[in-house]
Amino acid sequence: MIGRAAAVPLPERFQVQLGPPLARVVESAADYLRAGRLALIARRNSPPLDEVEAALDVYAAAIATARRERLTQDLPGDVVERIFALGFALEQLHQNLIDLARCVTEFAQSNTGRIDARLDQSLQ
Repeated sequence: MIGRAAAVPLPERFQVQLGPPLARVVESAADYLRAGRLALIARRNSPPLDEVEAALDVYAAAIATARRERLTQDLPGDVVERIFALGFALEQLHQNLIDLARCVTEFAQSNTGRIDARLDQSLQ
């Protein structure tokens, strides 16, 4: 969904306004996924989502500013649609990361996770 919304570049004023916050979302989500991978391997609780959520808040503030300044008013409908589809996709990403965090923590706290961790330790 994110790929479809971002397949065609947005108008330059939106690239300038939304590009840096969007890059921060991408970077923080990638960092979170890497940390989550390590947490799964080590059977630890999920890393915090604080950085991802902060990045999403910055992006939401940039969108709110664009709305306040009526920057979408004169844009073609398909461009406005892609801008708001991107916001929807980012909210879905956030929900998916929340679900992933829950699953990682449940795995770390499950008997399977504890048993596997003890087996790993005993084999070392």
